[in-house]
Amino acid sequence: MTIVFFDLDGVLVKECGVAEYGYAYLLNLLADPVFDLSQAPDPKYFKIASELRPKIKGRHPIAKVEIIYKLLQISAAQIARFPPVMSVELWYAAQRTFIVKNHPVASYIVPGAKELIQRMKSANITLATLTANEAGQAKWLLEYCCVEFDHIFGYDLERPDLVLKQDLPRQFLRENHFERVFVIGDGVPDVLAGNILGVSIGIAWGDDNYQKLQENGASLVCRGVEVEKIMTFVE
Repeated sequence: MTIVFFDLDGVLVKECGVAEYGYAYLLNLLADPVFDLSQAPDPKYFKIASELRPKIKGRHPIAKVEIIYKLLQISAAQIARFPPVMSVELWYAAQRTFIVKNHPVASYIVPGAKELIQRMKSANITLATLTANEAGQAKWLLEYCCVEFDHIFGYDLERPDLVLKQDLPRQFLRENHFERVFVIGDGVPDVLAGNILGVSIGIAWGDDNYQKLQENGASLVCRGVEVEKIMTFVE
């Protein structure tokens, strides 16, 4: 049996400012507690969010909030008003609102992603998410995109100790035998997780990303979702 773990952002759906929007919303909310989902964050917070994202990408959501609070020297009073779990839930709510308003499914899904998923299902390959999103957010995203996976692995807000992607499915893989395990993702954390759990497949967007995935040991690197290339590799 074969299982393929999918990262979501950059593999199933496009990277199009969704993460930054959530962070910008939280920053605006910290500055203005009456700010709500019907309003767009002030542009200055998008700039800060863009600078923060490379420093927190791939981490557990609670760790992301804690790093943001530390880097921006958020006061204890503000943290008490918006503790990490609440902050994560708020930014995911903002992300969902942003996605629904700005990204129809047809243009949000990465070209080739749905075809790849259907081909894998036809080949009786087990499909699972392996995402830095919280598990509930991952479930919502799959439903929004009208895609069904067999299993969903994402971060648990009550388990900040599970800090690496490869930690998330370990118990599942111990209890369920798969002869072949693949991880598909567009980031270094995905490649590292794949190399530990089984075999990594990198989805590169641009030459720098391609080189970085190669340098970190991806067994296969594709430019976008190259369906035939990936299917030949996993079958």
